Amino acid sequence: MFKTNYIYELISGQLSSEGYKHFISSVSYFVRKYNWPKSIIVSSEINTTKFWSTEEVKEITHQFFEWSLSKGKFDNLNKIPENYLSYYFLQILISFIANRIKEEQQKEGFFFSKERSRSS
Repeated sequence: MFKTNYIYELISGQLSSEGYKHFISSVSYFVRKYNWPKSIIVSSEINTTKFWSTEEVKEITHQFFEWSLSKGKFDNLNKIPENYLSYYFLQILISFIANRIKEEQQKEGFFFSKERSRSS
């Protein structure tokens, strides 16, 4: 799970290098635990191996931060009770991943239907 002191650093805009490493490590753990597909990375530079590289984990973490900030997901974190903060933060990450997977599936569905219409 995510450590609350680093979540507070993040929402205050004062993320330390230890906090940054913690978030990379935590996201890496969840990527491997849930076997998320690499296609969720918004980048053309994805290697084709099954395993996530450190750079790919960093990229998805940065995209998670960017998405969360742009959607205002961190705006109310200071109102969450401390004993639920880590869990709540994890739910934000899972929402981001679910959103990315949905976007990828819609793209694949669009391309599949486009290809089907060409072959008809």
